Amino acid sequence: MDDTVIYNTCDGEDDDDLQKRISKGISSFLSSDSAVSMFSTLIQTALTNAILPVTTEISRLSIDVEKIKSENNLLSKSLEKTQRELSEAKKYVDIVEQNSKKSSMIIFSSAFAEDGREDVCDLVTSYCRSTLQMSSALEIIDCYRIGKRSRDTASASVHRPLSRPILVIFTSPHTKMKVMDSARRAKTGLHHPPVFFSDDLTKVRRNIFSNARQLKKEKRIGDCWVRHGNIYVKSFDGKITMFDSEDAFTSFSINLPVGSDLVGS
Repeated sequence: MDDTVIYNTCDGEDDDDLQKRISKGISSFLSSDSAVSMFSTLIQTALTNAILPVTTEISRLSIDVEKIKSENNLLSKSLEKTQRELSEAKKYVDIVEQNSKKSSMIIFSSAFAEDGREDVCDLVTSYCRSTLQMSSALEIIDCYRIGKRSRDTASASVHRPLSRPILVIFTSPHTKMKVMDSARRAKTGLHHPPVFFSDDLTKVRRNIFSNARQLKKEKRIGDCWVRHGNIYVKSFDGKITMFDSEDAFTSFSINLPVGSDLVGS
């Protein structure tokens, strides 16, 4: 038997009394266990119907996110491998290029005046024989100026004429080193005008050496020099490190203290 209540109007009962009886009956029904159970079921069903699509979509998105994470990890590993291979390839190319320059050197000086008519090879040969006291044949394959010729004649003077560097290519690395060792003993960098003999470096190694000289200027290292195409750096503790890659030099330089710290220590 259900809990439905049928209200019949009694004789002599007015509308107010009927409304009171109806209100009392509704209150009694709402407070009953059946009403509570019915409303609870309705609410749970409504919530389930409302939440189910959301939870389903969240589950699908979670699966997609995990898939994307997995793909990103694979891409990151692939990118790291490619970067390592590229770095190794660049280093190999630099080594091959530097080996091709092992018999050549560059001379920087305004002592070899440039007028467009001079024989550059004769200038270098005469200097090596007179100033460096080298009597043996230099065995030069080629010799020429490098870089663009400056059109700014206004900055030239009698004492310091404009002059581009000279690239000298010898028949062997041994001949090149004899010239450079002779220049080092003669201290040509202190002559007037000074004459500097330098290894013919690749762009990578030129950058390393330029940065190393800047570190020396900032008093963060003791000294730096080039030998056989490699850059050497001497720390204040006497340790000498050889560099042939920018990555290794960058890792070294970022850990160096500043000049003020060195002085203070």
